[in-house]
Amino acid sequence: MKKITKLVTIGLILLSIVLTFINIVVSFKHKIVINLASTFTSLIPLFIALYNEWDLVYEYGNKIKMYISNKTVKFQTEVRLQLDQEYSLDEINEKINKAFSDSNLKIKNGMLKIQELKMYNLVLEEKNKGLIINSRVDIQKEKLDIKFIFQISARNVKEIWNLAKNINSKISNKFVFSPTFTITLDYSSSKLNPFYRLTLKPIGDKKNYNFNLEFKENDVRIKIHNNQLYASTSEDISKLDKILKEYISLSNVI
Repeated sequence: MKKITKLVTIGLILLSIVLTFINIVVSFKHKIVINLASTFTSLIPLFIALYNEWDLVYEYGNKIKMYISNKTVKFQTEVRLQLDQEYSLDEINEKINKAFSDSNLKIKNGMLKIQELKMYNLVLEEKNKGLIINSRVDIQKEKLDIKFIFQISARNVKEIWNLAKNINSKISNKFVFSPTFTITLDYSSSKLNPFYRLTLKPIGDKKNYNFNLEFKENDVRIKIHNNQLYASTSEDISKLDKILKEYISLSNVI
């Protein structure tokens, strides 16, 4: 019933917009004087209503705003490997460096040399584009976590994700393991809130509330809280593509 009501509402809004434009065209054709300012002003609440009622318009409207504003986002990807055998540090170093090489990436300051129980800041350079990447590697016994942290514009998320996905897949293929792939979008610097599937609408005065949304979509676990969106999967890394394709960032919540 709720779905039918929504469809009827959208239909009536679209009908009102179409009839208004028909009225304008007919008036020009028959040289009837009308108040254009008043006519176009009357369309504004109709477009606002359409934006609020039609999910497709809401989604693409916010994507256009996102593209135009092109805010800075901290984008982090991570591959977590639960190894089913113990590798020596030399073996891990060799496999990871080979994965970087296979992905056309090189470590600017030489080869990666991991030591147990330490975190490393690396500078990687893509041979074709000279892209600088900050990475961290953490090893604890038979666990291997590799993070790529990017400070980029929102428009570049898809391009950087393809690069990160490639290197994460190359690394995971070098080991026998149980994988978990994760992504994090952090809009703290621009005070935006990224959402996927679910959004929040404040009632009354906007206050600085802390919020947490958690849900699963198939095998993908999704967490959304202030200025951040997190998603993880233990299956195919490509399942995270949909999150990055369809998420929107909003400023008018909380």
